[in-house]
Amino acid sequence: MDNLPPNTHKVELNKAPIEWQLDQGNLTFFGLPAALFWLNPSLLRVFQPLAEEVSIPLFRLLIAHQSSFGSDEDYHTMVTVLGSSFEEGFLAWGN
Repeated sequence: MDNLPPNTHKVELNKAPIEWQLDQGNLTFFGLPAALFWLNPSLLRVFQPLAEEVSIPLFRLLIAHQSSFGSDEDYHTMVTVLGSSFEEGFLAWGN
């Protein structure tokens, strides 16, 4: 077992490490700073006004475009951390 600092909790779900450092107010996912939101209402309230302003189709295109940045890192994680091939890693990521 890891020697974690006090008030630090760590769990691994389907090869995905998640760590909470409660004293520092930090949450990490795959070692990267992360945030946890409710889909509805939190994220809905953040994005709904923008989506309505620019139109749903344009909003979807903007999200898809921005999501494509970082895909190299995602691919690398899929074929090294989550599996030994893209197919194996992609299935593990989906789980």
